Amino acid sequence: MPHQLNHLLLPEDIILLSQEREHLKELNPVDYPCAAYSPSQACMAGTCAKILKSIDDWLHDDASPHPLLWVHGHPGSGKSAIATSVAQSLDDAGHLGASFFCKHDDERLQDPALVMPTLVHQLALVHKGYGKAVAEALARDPCSGPMQGAKEFKALAEQPIAQAGKPTHASFLVMVVDALDECGIKETCPPLLSQLVELSKLAPWLKVIVTSRTFKHISDCLKEAQADHGDYL
Repeated sequence: MPHQLNHLLLPEDIILLSQEREHLKELNPVDYPCAAYSPSQACMAGTCAKILKSIDDWLHDDASPHPLLWVHGHPGSGKSAIATSVAQSLDDAGHLGASFFCKHDDERLQDPALVMPTLVHQLALVHKGYGKAVAEALARDPCSGPMQGAKEFKALAEQPIAQAGKPTHASFLVMVVDALDECGIKETCPPLLSQLVELSKLAPWLKVIVTSRTFKHISDCLKEAQADHGDYL
């Protein structure tokens, strides 16, 4: 049938996509699926129903002024299981933009400098228009170090997101960052969190969920950014 031609890639298109992926590798992300969610860690069936419903309501609330949600609580309160369940549900529905699950006992998963490049890389693979814009930015000026400065953030997040527009396959995309308190130290966590807040404000179709223990330096950072830190846990 004629419409099936829309699904065929010409050789030059395949080469172009390959070149884009090569440029995206310059972000030096943590290998997938190392940083991503693990389905085996999700909530057991029938548990955490109330909070999962609250998060789902927030995700689908177009009137909410807060594009970032902080899910926090004490150790062992189930934050990672909740983050996993949310990420898996979003993934199944085509709404997961990226996920990064921090771990204090893994060198790469506790390095704040690797979180944003990994999230950008994953989002670039999910949102083709954004991926193309990031690849073009990297082709013009290859990434020479951690994506921590304002210049890199503007070039690889802010400008490409504005250039790409909405994703074609979903009405919104979500980034999930779990156990932020296990990434870096007290002094390095707030700068990363501030970037996540800024990222969530770049487009109405992009939201961010962050989980962590209830630490004052995280709470203070979110209050300063006027982000949503609803007390769900």
